[in-house]
Amino acid sequence: KIVSLLQNDPLNQEALALQKKLQAKMQVGYKIENARKLIDIGSLGQAKSLVDEVLALDPSNVGANELLGRIEKLGKSQVAYGLIKDAKNLLTNGDPEGAREILKKVTDTALSSEVEQMLKQIDLQENTFKSLEMIRETYNAGDMDKALALIREALQKNPSAEDLKKNKEKIELLLAKRKEANQLLGGPSPFRAKSALQTILD
Repeated sequence: KIVSLLQNDPLNQEALALQKKLQAKMQVGYKIENARKLIDIGSLGQAKSLVDEVLALDPSNVGANELLGRIEKLGKSQVAYGLIKDAKNLLTNGDPEGAREILKKVTDTALSSEVEQMLKQIDLQENTFKSLEMIRETYNAGDMDKALALIREALQKNPSAEDLKKNKEKIELLLAKRKEANQLLGGPSPFRAKSALQTILD
């Protein structure tokens, strides 16, 4: 109809107005479709720019307002995921307190399960640190048997703790050498006993 009107009368004001309105509608549809594609690939900033352009022309546009809500929600989730990633890095580097402080900033309820899981890992690491401190104090006091018992108890709660594993191997080796020295002291070879004791002292 518009094309026909303009062919007969290129200056027809009604046809020109309809053409302009149609072009604007098509442009809005194009921008909304592109915004959807940008959201799907995670380019939220570019998507919001297109949505803002549509809303500037038509503030009540349903599609644009719907996309704006999605962008805002996804933006919060991206920030929250970044915070959780930072908390994981701190935990890996042995800073559970710093990790806990960062997680307090995560307000996205959709990620509550991830936050809860991270908090459990933080608690586990903090408890492991406390156990290691107690183990060191016991070891330095000369009670290797008790230190080993504490390590085994801590490993039941945190089997993957490398510091606990290393200390366990070290103390088990020392206890084995001490046992060897004790046996040799009661046997016929004091020189071998002296050698075993020297190994412990080293």
